[in-house]
Amino acid sequence: FPINLWPNAVQAYHRWIHDAVRNNMPYDQFARELLTSSGSNFRVAPVNFYRAMPKREPEEIARIVALTFMGMRTDHWDRSQLLGMAAFFGGFMNMNYLLAGTVSTNPLLLAIAIFLILAWKTAGWWGIDRWLLPMLGTPWRPGFIFMDEERDSSLESE
Repeated sequence: FPINLWPNAVQAYHRWIHDAVRNNMPYDQFARELLTSSGSNFRVAPVNFYRAMPKREPEEIARIVALTFMGMRTDHWDRSQLLGMAAFFGGFMNMNYLLAGTVSTNPLLLAIAIFLILAWKTAGWWGIDRWLLPMLGTPWRPGFIFMDEERDSSLESE
Protein backbone atom coordinates (compact mmCIF):
# COMPACT_ATOMS: atom_id res chain seq x y z
CA PHE A 1 0.00 0.00 0.00
CA PRO A 2 1.19 3.54 -0.61
CA ILE A 3 3.02 5.19 2.26
CA ASN A 4 2.36 8.79 3.21
CA LEU A 5 5.49 9.40 5.25
CA TRP A 6 8.24 11.96 5.01
CA PRO A 7 11.65 10.52 4.08
CA ASN A 8 13.07 11.34 7.53
CA ALA A 9 10.21 9.46 9.17
CA VAL A 10 10.81 6.45 6.91
CA GLN A 11 14.49 6.47 7.87
CA ALA A 12 13.65 6.66 11.59
CA TYR A 13 11.11 3.82 11.24
CA HIS A 14 13.56 1.65 9.27
CA ARG A 15 16.32 2.31 11.79
CA TRP A 16 14.02 1.41 14.71
CA ILE A 17 12.91 -1.88 13.10
CA HIS A 18 16.52 -2.70 12.16
CA ASP A 19 17.73 -2.04 15.73
CA ALA A 20 14.84 -4.02 17.23
CA VAL A 21 15.69 -7.07 15.11
CA ARG A 22 19.44 -6.68 15.65
CA ASN A 23 19.00 -6.40 19.45
CA ASN A 24 16.61 -9.38 19.46
CA MET A 25 13.73 -7.38 20.98
CA PRO A 26 11.05 -9.76 22.34
CA TYR A 27 8.04 -10.05 20.04
CA ASP A 28 5.54 -8.88 22.65
CA GLN A 29 7.59 -5.76 23.38
CA PHE A 30 7.97 -5.09 19.65
CA ALA A 31 4.21 -5.37 19.10
CA ARG A 32 3.41 -3.30 22.21
CA GLU A 33 5.71 -0.47 21.12
CA LEU A 34 4.26 -0.43 17.62
CA LEU A 35 0.65 -0.47 18.79
CA THR A 36 0.85 1.89 21.77
CA SER A 37 3.35 4.51 20.63
CA SER A 38 2.40 8.16 20.44
CA GLY A 39 4.21 11.38 19.70
CA SER A 40 6.19 12.83 16.82
CA ASN A 41 6.83 10.41 13.97
CA PHE A 42 10.39 11.77 13.67
CA ARG A 43 11.28 11.36 17.36
CA VAL A 44 9.20 8.26 18.19
CA ALA A 45 9.78 5.93 15.24
CA PRO A 46 7.11 3.28 16.03
CA VAL A 47 4.41 5.93 15.51
CA ASN A 48 5.02 5.50 11.79
CA PHE A 49 3.27 2.12 11.92
CA TYR A 50 -0.03 4.02 12.16
CA ARG A 51 1.10 6.91 9.99
CA ALA A 52 1.87 4.53 7.13
CA MET A 53 -1.66 3.10 7.05
CA PRO A 54 -3.70 4.30 4.08
CA LYS A 55 -6.91 4.53 6.16
CA ARG A 56 -7.05 4.98 9.92
CA GLU A 57 -10.40 3.30 10.41
CA PRO A 58 -10.76 0.47 12.94
CA GLU A 59 -11.60 -2.16 10.31
CA GLU A 60 -8.56 -1.26 8.20
CA ILE A 61 -6.32 -1.19 11.28
CA ALA A 62 -7.61 -4.67 12.20
CA ARG A 63 -6.72 -5.94 8.71
CA ILE A 64 -3.20 -4.47 8.83
CA VAL A 65 -2.51 -5.68 12.38
CA ALA A 66 -3.72 -9.19 11.51
CA LEU A 67 -1.45 -9.25 8.48
CA THR A 68 1.54 -7.75 10.31
CA PHE A 69 1.47 -9.67 13.59
CA MET A 70 -0.42 -12.86 12.77
CA GLY A 71 0.63 -13.23 9.14
CA MET A 72 -3.03 -13.68 8.14
CA ARG A 73 -5.11 -11.98 5.52
CA THR A 74 -8.62 -11.24 6.73
CA ASP A 75 -10.28 -11.87 3.34
CA HIS A 76 -11.60 -15.26 4.45
CA TRP A 77 -12.54 -14.34 8.02
CA ASP A 78 -16.13 -14.28 9.17
CA ARG A 79 -17.50 -10.78 9.25
CA SER A 80 -18.03 -11.08 13.02
CA GLN A 81 -14.34 -11.91 13.61
CA LEU A 82 -13.19 -8.86 11.68
CA LEU A 83 -15.74 -6.57 13.31
CA GLY A 84 -14.79 -7.85 16.77
CA MET A 85 -11.14 -7.08 16.12
CA ALA A 86 -12.08 -3.72 14.59
CA ALA A 87 -14.19 -2.86 17.65
CA PHE A 88 -11.25 -3.68 19.89
CA PHE A 89 -8.93 -1.38 17.93
CA GLY A 90 -11.55 1.36 17.80
CA GLY A 91 -11.81 1.35 21.59
CA PHE A 92 -8.06 0.95 21.94
CA MET A 93 -7.39 4.00 19.75
CA ASN A 94 -9.94 6.09 21.61
CA MET A 95 -8.50 5.19 25.00
CA ASN A 96 -4.96 5.96 23.80
CA TYR A 97 -6.11 9.34 22.53
CA LEU A 98 -7.97 10.18 25.71
CA LEU A 99 -5.21 9.02 28.03
CA ALA A 100 -2.61 11.01 26.08
CA GLY A 101 -3.46 14.03 28.20
CA THR A 102 -6.46 15.47 26.40
CA VAL A 103 -8.98 14.81 29.16
CA SER A 104 -6.96 13.86 32.23
CA THR A 105 -8.11 10.74 34.10
CA ASN A 106 -11.74 10.68 32.92
CA PRO A 107 -11.14 7.80 30.47
CA LEU A 108 -9.60 5.73 33.25
CA LEU A 109 -12.65 6.39 35.41
CA LEU A 110 -14.87 5.45 32.46
CA ALA A 111 -12.97 2.18 32.00
CA ILE A 112 -13.39 1.37 35.69
CA ALA A 113 -17.11 2.16 35.49
CA ILE A 114 -17.53 -0.08 32.44
CA PHE A 115 -15.65 -2.86 34.25
CA LEU A 116 -17.98 -2.53 37.23
CA ILE A 117 -21.04 -2.55 34.98
CA LEU A 118 -19.85 -5.71 33.25
CA ALA A 119 -18.95 -7.34 36.57
CA TRP A 120 -22.30 -6.57 38.23
CA LYS A 121 -23.07 -10.20 38.99
CA THR A 122 -19.92 -10.63 41.07
CA ALA A 123 -19.99 -7.10 42.45
CA GLY A 124 -23.55 -7.62 43.64
CA TRP A 125 -22.48 -10.27 46.11
CA TRP A 126 -19.61 -8.45 47.77
CA GLY A 127 -20.03 -5.96 50.57
CA ILE A 128 -23.35 -4.43 51.54
CA ASP A 129 -24.90 -5.17 48.12
CA ARG A 130 -25.39 -8.77 49.22
CA TRP A 131 -28.13 -7.55 51.56
CA LEU A 132 -29.25 -4.42 49.71
CA LEU A 133 -30.01 -6.10 46.36
CA PRO A 134 -32.67 -8.46 47.78
CA MET A 135 -34.26 -5.51 49.61
CA LEU A 136 -34.11 -2.95 46.77
CA GLY A 137 -34.31 -5.38 43.88
CA THR A 138 -32.99 -5.31 40.35
CA PRO A 139 -34.64 -3.98 37.15
CA TRP A 140 -36.17 -7.39 36.39
CA ARG A 141 -37.12 -8.36 39.94
CA PRO A 142 -38.26 -5.82 42.53
CA GLY A 143 -37.02 -6.18 46.08
CA PHE A 144 -39.33 -6.81 49.01
CA ILE A 145 -39.26 -3.12 50.01
CA PHE A 146 -40.95 -2.05 46.76
CA MET A 147 -43.46 -4.89 46.45
CA ASP A 148 -47.04 -3.82 47.06
CA GLU A 149 -49.67 -5.88 48.88
CA GLU A 150 -51.70 -6.79 45.76
CA ARG A 151 -48.71 -8.09 43.87
CA ASP A 152 -47.51 -9.93 47.00
CA SER A 153 -50.80 -11.77 47.34
CA SER A 154 -50.95 -12.62 43.59
CA LEU A 155 -47.39 -13.95 43.71
CA GLU A 156 -48.10 -16.05 46.80
CA SER A 157 -51.33 -17.53 45.33
CA GLU A 158 -49.54 -18.75 42.20
